[in-house]
Amino acid sequence: MGKSESQMEMVEKQTRPRKKRLSPLRVAALAIILLLSCALVVLTILYASQRDKQGNVCITPECIQATARIIQNMDDSVRPCDNFYLFACGGWLRKNVIPESSSRYSTFDILRHEMEVILKDILGKPNIGDREAVKKAKMLYRSCINESQIDKRDSEPLLNIMEDIGDWPVAQDTWDIKYENHWRLDNILPLLTTNFGERPVIDMFVGVDDKDSSKHIIHIDQPSLGLPSREYYFENGHYKVARDAYLNFMIELAKMLRNARNLSTNAEDVERQMVEVFELETEIANISATIKDRHDITMLYNKFSLPEILEHFPLPGFDWQIFLTTIMYKVNVTISKNESILVYAPEYLKRLPAILNKYSARTLQNYIVWHFLMESAGWLSSRFKDVEFNFRQALDGTTVEDARWRKCVRYVNQYLNKAVGSQYVREAFAGDSKQMVEVIISQIKEVFIEKLVEINWMDQETKRKAQEKAEAIMERIGYPDYILHDDNPKLDDDYAQVSYEEDTYFENVLVNNKAAMQKSLKRLREPVNKEA
Repeated sequence: MGKSESQMEMVEKQTRPRKKRLSPLRVAALAIILLLSCALVVLTILYASQRDKQGNVCITPECIQATARIIQNMDDSVRPCDNFYLFACGGWLRKNVIPESSSRYSTFDILRHEMEVILKDILGKPNIGDREAVKKAKMLYRSCINESQIDKRDSEPLLNIMEDIGDWPVAQDTWDIKYENHWRLDNILPLLTTNFGERPVIDMFVGVDDKDSSKHIIHIDQPSLGLPSREYYFENGHYKVARDAYLNFMIELAKMLRNARNLSTNAEDVERQMVEVFELETEIANISATIKDRHDITMLYNKFSLPEILEHFPLPGFDWQIFLTTIMYKVNVTISKNESILVYAPEYLKRLPAILNKYSARTLQNYIVWHFLMESAGWLSSRFKDVEFNFRQALDGTTVEDARWRKCVRYVNQYLNKAVGSQYVREAFAGDSKQMVEVIISQIKEVFIEKLVEINWMDQETKRKAQEKAEAIMERIGYPDYILHDDNPKLDDDYAQVSYEEDTYFENVLVNNKAAMQKSLKRLREPVNKEA
């Protein structure tokens, strides 16, 4: 048993040594030491305060916390000349492990996790006095964390739109009769692009002209693959594990949708069709350029007119004019007869016809819709998410999923970042943080321009151009000021095209995908807004 306070006091008195009487000399010496100590403390405080006023040392709580983090991440037992990495990061490596829910971990992840906790609290608050954009962010968040409603609806929201995307042949017994005879690639691809933001087979998007940053232009590129890179389709080891999990993901999802439609499942037939889809994607991966080959933007830049596209890149059963016109018609933009188009992957387009000729309309449709379904599985009930997670687990080695609220915070922040940001700034930003950074950036620019004069390896013309570029740098720091001004309607206008319902998370995701894609396409005839 522990001792009571009185018992502790008694023990302390019994064990304390007897005090000796102090001589006058000792008293005087102690008094001098005490006075000197006080003077030293006062001088230290005054010195630190003066240094802080001069801007040399930051002693705010934020600076002290940042300093502590840096020191904790270091390992001063290591000589920097022997191993600078361990000297700078040894403390971090000792004290941190990669979470089971992630394939990576860094100081940025820690900061992101801290931010997500704050956003969880913000998005979970009731809509009391919120402006419209913030109300939408909170509505989207509530729909995302409403797992009981998502589970209750199960596959229903996906089945409701299957006909809108030409259906998935492997999960349909009458596809050949209903669709095959009038199926065209140049019809189905625009539908997936404009309504769902999916761009399989041919990646078409509107972006900034790499050689004229004031203009937008149509880009044509090779598509994204279901696996992270082309190596996953051909290499062994971990790549083979991911490949097998990917194919299993296809097969399981097809079986689940057939069961949801009360259709009998011939496991061998489902597997055969999905193997064909995987073989098709493997061939697409094979004709796709590697990441290394795409580093040089000058090699990617190939500008053609629309007639030249028709001449140089003919595809079987595919009309470029129909493809582009159908996509841009959805956003009320007319394609001109001599429309300029950037082709990032000319070799891919030249080799694509052989693949399109090799595979049936059924297999092509299975492949195209699969790319939409592999994304949408994560928007459905728990049993669909579990199948997706099994694949992700094999792909990146995670063994535990992130908390649902974290996923939802990230998702809402991704699509309504300015609305979310307006609340985060009020909650977590120090009042003058942005202004301080703006001053720092301005000073860096000034010093850079001043130092140009001293550089002896540049001629005057190069220095002049370097100064012009430095002066033309647009500072986008933190957040746009208008998001904090409730009397400015721009924030609400930014999200006027989207609306959500609390019980329909799946449909809310579709709303976001469509809005994001169509917003991007509409920019074709607009000048580049470098402040956006």
